[in-house]
Amino acid sequence: MQNRLYFNSLVGEKFEITWMRVPYTIVVRKKRSCTELHGEWSIFVHDHQLAPGDCCDDVCF
Repeated sequence: MQNRLYFNSLVGEKFEITWMRVPYTIVVRKKRSCTELHGEWSIFVHDHQLAPGDCCDDVCF
């Protein structure tokens, strides 16, 4: 729940995360029923082979 509130506060924003020295630009968009991550989010998930339920540094995917 805490992660959801954090991402909801970023709706409309673009930010960069860096993991293992590789930068990823993420865009947060809000649809009627959910908050979605766009930009290089799908590349980040693919690069690190993340699946629903995986957690990293207290962030679950």
